[in-house]
Amino acid sequence: MKRLSISIALAASILLMMGCLGKKKGEGDGFQLVVIKVIPGSASTTARENGFQDTIKKKYAQQMDIVDSRYGMSDRAKSLAVAENLLTAYPELDGIFAANEPGAVGALEAVKARRLAGKVKIVGFDSSPSLIEGVRDGTIDSLVVQDPFSIGYQAVKTIADKLNGKSPPKRIPTKATLITHDNIDDADIRRLLNPDIKKYLKKGAEGVSREGKKVVAVIPKSQAHIFWQTVHAGAIAAGQDFGVGIRWKAPTTETDYAEQVRIVEDFITQGVDGIVLAPTDKKALVPYIERAAKEGIPLTIFDSGADTEQYVSFVATNNYQGGVMAAERMAEILERK
Repeated sequence: MKRLSISIALAASILLMMGCLGKKKGEGDGFQLVVIKVIPGSASTTARENGFQDTIKKKYAQQMDIVDSRYGMSDRAKSLAVAENLLTAYPELDGIFAANEPGAVGALEAVKARRLAGKVKIVGFDSSPSLIEGVRDGTIDSLVVQDPFSIGYQAVKTIADKLNGKSPPKRIPTKATLITHDNIDDADIRRLLNPDIKKYLKKGAEGVSREGKKVVAVIPKSQAHIFWQTVHAGAIAAGQDFGVGIRWKAPTTETDYAEQVRIVEDFITQGVDGIVLAPTDKKALVPYIERAAKEGIPLTIFDSGADTEQYVSFVATNNYQGGVMAAERMAEILERK
């Protein structure tokens, strides 16, 4: 019996070293946190992940510890599986930071399925109807929310300005806002969360006539998420205000770099007047961004950066600061426990 106990203890130690089991929190230990990351190579989401992790390590290392981080691949089903595995591995888990909307949805569903809502705190990034409802009912503590309508609008405006002989700023930051149960019904927050995108998307579906208009191609990372649909609406609104036509085309998923490359190449070949691009990868899209510049097609980058300076403007949230904001909120709510 003694030999069996030793064998079980040894097996448990091996599993812990392999990451198959999470450590159990004992008296005096800090809060356990995990991060559901997005995809490798995405500059915007890597920045917010780094902002969260750096802040926890630099400011709150005595109170809490990030015990694991895994990629959800910007997919709700994959993020759900990741969240379930993390909850299994770390039964004493205190908090989850999900660095984008699919990750937050996956975390929410996993926590609800295990009846851990409220016990395991979730701070997410970006919004959707289910996440907003989660903030209302307390299953999600808070969301760091960008302004995708403004991002789409400002990005197209930079190209319209460039085509009209103006010199747009090289960097245009847009705001991130922390949404909690306490402020979700404030007028400014309601406007941020509920822009009238259907009005603009309906007009966009009618297509673009080239006659008499410059044409700007807008290429997001994907079409599936409400974030990108809101960017689309903002782009159409800017097109109407500044007299340019909008051609919108998106890869099927945020991980399909090759498809986004093909889309960029096609628009360059077609000779559009300008391009607005959210690079899926900060390195893979560089040759095509630089090709557009060589061919005299002004290109603005939005949402996520790229390792080149050959663009008109970069329009994006300060994602690192958004990650810092999420870490500060996580520390605040866990210290109340």
